[in-house]
Amino acid sequence: MAGPGLILFFVVFSALRDVYFRDVLHALDFFEVIIIAFSICTLVFMGVAVARGSRSLALLRADMRIVVAMNVATAVTWISYFLALKHLEPAAVNTLFTGIGSLVIVTLTAIGLPIAAPSRVSRGEAWCLGGIGFSLALLAWGAISGKLGTPPISSTLAAAGVLLALFAGTTITISMLFTKRLHDQGVTADAVLATRFIGIVIIAIAIECTDGSMSVTSVDQGATLAVAAFALIVLPIYAMQLGIARTTPLTAKVIASLGPVILFGLQMLDDAIAYSGFTLMCVLLYAGFAVAANVMRARASLRGELDIQGGPAETGEAALAGRSRSRAEDEQ
Repeated sequence: MAGPGLILFFVVFSALRDVYFRDVLHALDFFEVIIIAFSICTLVFMGVAVARGSRSLALLRADMRIVVAMNVATAVTWISYFLALKHLEPAAVNTLFTGIGSLVIVTLTAIGLPIAAPSRVSRGEAWCLGGIGFSLALLAWGAISGKLGTPPISSTLAAAGVLLALFAGTTITISMLFTKRLHDQGVTADAVLATRFIGIVIIAIAIECTDGSMSVTSVDQGATLAVAAFALIVLPIYAMQLGIARTTPLTAKVIASLGPVILFGLQMLDDAIAYSGFTLMCVLLYAGFAVAANVMRARASLRGELDIQGGPAETGEAALAGRSRSRAEDEQ
C-alpha cells in the first residue's frame, strides 16, 4: 500500500497547497510568495541532485536550450495558475487545470506532436474524453455566469480566471515535452526539479526589484511561508515521484483523477473560501469521466489494443513522476 498511499499524499497535500496559497495570495504580494515558495523547492532538490552526483547536472549544462524552454513553460504555468486562484474557487481552478491536460495530449497526438508514444484512443475512451470536455465547458460557463462559490466578480475577471487555469494546464502539459527529453537523455527527476523553477524565481525577483515595497514584513512570516512551501510543494512532488515507482499506472491515474473532489472537500473546511453545489456537480462529473477513461485505456492496454502511456489525468507533476518511474526504481 506504500505506492497508493504516497500518491494519495501527493493529491491531498496538493489540495492543501491550493487552499492555503489562495488565502496567502489574498493577503501578501503575489511575487513575494512565488520567490519564497519556489526558492525553497529549488534549494531542496538541488541539494538532493548534488548529493546523488554531478552526472545529471552535467547533462543539463550540455543542453541549456531545453532547460531554458522548460523554465519558461514552468514559469508561465505557475504564474497563470496562482493568478487564477485569486479569482476562482480552488476546486474549479484545479479541475480546469487538470482536465485540459488530457485533451491537450490527445490534440497534440492528433496533429503529430505526441508527448508520449503515439497511441490510438478507443471509442469508449473518446466518449469519456468528450465528457471531460463537457464538464470543463460547463464549469467555465458557471464561472462566467456567476454560479461558482467565489465572491461576486465581473464576468471579465471570471473569464480571465478560467482562461488562466486552462492556459496553465496547457503549458504544463507542453512542458512535459521538454522534461521527457531530458529524462530520455539520462537526467534524473531530482536534477530536473532542481532547475525547472529557477526561471520563475528570477522573474519574480526582477519584478519585486521594480516594486520597492514588501508585504512580507517579518521573519516569522517568511519562515511560515518557507515551511508551507516545503510541506505543500516540495514533499508532495517527491511523494509522487516515489509513489509512481511503487504502484501501477492505472492506480496512480485514478487517484490523481480524484484530486479535484478532495480539494472541494478541503475548501469546504475553510471559512474564507465560498463554494457552490454547481462547482461540486462539475467536479464530480469531471472525476467520473476521468476515472472511466483511465479504466477503459487500461482495459484496452491489457487486450493489446493500445499503449497505456499518455492517459487522462497524466499531467503536471504526475506526468513528470511517471516519466521517471523506471529511473526511480533503479536508483532505489
